[in-house]
Amino acid sequence: MTGSTDDWTTAPLVALDLEGSGAQDRDDEAILEIAVVPLAAGKPDATAAYSTLINPGRRIPGRPWISPGLTNAALAAAPGPAEVEPELAHRINGLAAIDLQAPTSAKAGEPVTQDTLFEETR
Repeated sequence: MTGSTDDWTTAPLVALDLEGSGAQDRDDEAILEIAVVPLAAGKPDATAAYSTLINPGRRIPGRPWISPGLTNAALAAAPGPAEVEPELAHRINGLAAIDLQAPTSAKAGEPVTQDTLFEETR
């Protein structure tokens, strides 16, 4: 969209949210959960949203920043990254991704605007 005069709400966007084991794991950091929410006219399209736990293939120690529902038992029953990849690719290919954490000031159901998207970085 760089240089475009089109309204950004018409762009094909998808919001991504990842939960991981933590940066302290460095090269061994694992994605534990992923959510994908397409945006239609600047609003989340909950009917087309997708989320899944991801089996990291190893035990994850309990840490304060890991969501309580991401237990080793729940993760062991989840699909692995290779099983999730085709569905994830289908849902995000051709779309511009945005960080779901950025618009934390936006209220659910309200359009995300440039002001709310960048509000917390000012």
